[in-house]
Amino acid sequence: MPRGDSRQAIVDSAMQGIYKAAEEWEKMSGLWLEAAPEYFATTRIAQGLAGQLKSAYICLEWNIRETLEDARQKPKRGRPPVAMNGGKRFDVVVYYGQTGRPRAAIEVKHRFASCSATLSKDFRRLAMATADVQAGSSLSLGCLVVYLEQGPVSRKDATPADRIRRKQESIRRWADERLADTPGVAESVKLRVHFGEVESDTDDAFSGAYACVIIALESIRKRNGP
Repeated sequence: MPRGDSRQAIVDSAMQGIYKAAEEWEKMSGLWLEAAPEYFATTRIAQGLAGQLKSAYICLEWNIRETLEDARQKPKRGRPPVAMNGGKRFDVVVYYGQTGRPRAAIEVKHRFASCSATLSKDFRRLAMATADVQAGSSLSLGCLVVYLEQGPVSRKDATPADRIRRKQESIRRWADERLADTPGVAESVKLRVHFGEVESDTDDAFSGAYACVIIALESIRKRNGP
């Protein structure tokens, strides 16, 4: 990708896309994004990437095994892990415009229950795919885009926005622990967790807030020599 189409540019575009989805869905339906089908958010993220990146192809619902085959200079020997096998798909794949090889894979979660229930499988899949750069893969970034929404809360939290911020911090801690406990990838992958701004809405009938977290898994390229 040309200058400007950095890993951070991909993260920023994905972040803008999920907020755009929330704004458009509320304007269209009168409801917040959790009520939407997931493909609505995924499509808005893909459109945001296509509009912001200078030279890239954006694909939706892309087969994981075929994506990793495209990403490798040479086919990797052996049977693929269960997490990467069969008909499983990445929500979004970003391809380099010049080479036509995959650059980033993105998974989208717009309904959050808990880290273990909502994020674990996608986190492991993205971590394994990103670590595969050591085997010659071009796919050097995995992003897990998590939308968080909170209605009126109990006295335990002062506001819905406070509850959202607590969730953001808990996701950051979970991601740190999860990467450290993922065999074979912790030494090859760097973790960055990006918090989106909390948007609040308060009126006589309803008070609530929503925000986003992006867990970004970036490959650490090993250098030859001392």
